[in-house]
Amino acid sequence: GLPWISEMYGYVFGCAEAGLNHTVSNDFMLYPGYSPPKEPFPLVLHYGITFDVNDYAFDKHWYKNGHFYQECPGETFVEPIPVDSLAEKQGTLEWRRKEIALFCAWTLHESQLWHNNRKCGGDGVVEKFTRYKCSTSANNVRRCTAKKSTDPAFDPREELESHCKDKETACCDWATKGECDNNPGFMTESCPRSCGICGDSGGCVGAGGGEGTSEQNGGTAAKATAKVRGVAPEVASVAHRTADDSEREHKASAHQ
Repeated sequence: GLPWISEMYGYVFGCAEAGLNHTVSNDFMLYPGYSPPKEPFPLVLHYGITFDVNDYAFDKHWYKNGHFYQECPGETFVEPIPVDSLAEKQGTLEWRRKEIALFCAWTLHESQLWHNNRKCGGDGVVEKFTRYKCSTSANNVRRCTAKKSTDPAFDPREELESHCKDKETACCDWATKGECDNNPGFMTESCPRSCGICGDSGGCVGAGGGEGTSEQNGGTAAKATAKVRGVAPEVASVAHRTADDSEREHKASAHQ
C-alpha cells in the first residue's frame, strides 16, 4: 500500500541518509495534545492520534481516503486557531500543551499552502472550519464530534473560567509536592486551579515546580505516567498507559 507513515518519519529517514546524528532522550517525541516536558521542545511531533485545542480538532485518519491534495487547484487543511486566542496563562503547562499542538497544526496547514503554490500557483481551496467537541473515552482514546451550526460560539475565556476548578480536595497538597510537573496528565484535568493554569489567578505555593522532592512524595510512580490522562498520584503505579497503547487502540477502533 501507500507509505501512510512517511510524512511523519520522513525527517528521521532523511537524517539517516544525510548522516546527521542526534542526541535523544525520552522527551525526543511527543503526541500533540499530550502534556509536554518543560524542556526541550520535542524534536518529533507524532500526530498519529486525534488532538484538539478548544473547538479545533485534527486527525489525519479523517483524510486517509481523500485525494484533495493531489490535484490542482489543490486543497488544504482548515486554518487552525491562533495561539494568541488561548485564554490560559502563557508559560503554564496547559498553555504550552496547547501551543505545541497548534504548532503542529499550523505547520501542516502552511506546508500544504506551500505545496499548492509550488505545484498549482496558488493557495488552493482551504477546508471549511468545523467546530468540534471532544472527550476522552474510558480506554484513553480521544474522540471528537462536529458541533452544530446552531451551537453557541466558543468563548475560550468563559470556557476556562467555568471548567478551571479543582475536582479533588487534595489538589493543593499534590501541587505543592510537585505533582503538577510529575503527573501533568491527571493534574491538568483534575487540579487546574492548584496548578496555576486558570489565567492570572489561582495556584498553590510550589505548584508547577514543587517545594518537595518527587521521591519524597511518591513522584517515582507518578513520573511513569507523566503522559497519561486521568491517573491520580496515589494510583499512578498501577495505571500506567503509554502513548503507543493509545495509538494501537485508536487504529483498532478505526477499523471496526
